[in-house]
Amino acid sequence: MRSDAARGDARLLVVIAQPDTAEVDEFVALFGSEWAIDVDVILTESPDEVDAAVAEAADRGASSVASVGGDGAINLVAAALVR
Repeated sequence: MRSDAARGDARLLVVIAQPDTAEVDEFVALFGSEWAIDVDVILTESPDEVDAAVAEAADRGASSVASVGGDGAINLVAAALVR
């Protein structure tokens, strides 16, 4: 990751999380300006919205997708990524 920042390449990380996940802001804060990563957050209200959130991440041109939440949320995002 740092080698991309050193070259000046911008990357887009999309974080998918539930609105009540307190750790989202802490996770996003890990990516300071030295990383040259833009971070977008998509909040999902229910498990039924995860597939659409992953599709939206792709539409936004995400180079990476992360899930912030418990095991269930992470599994839902991972499953949607491989569909």
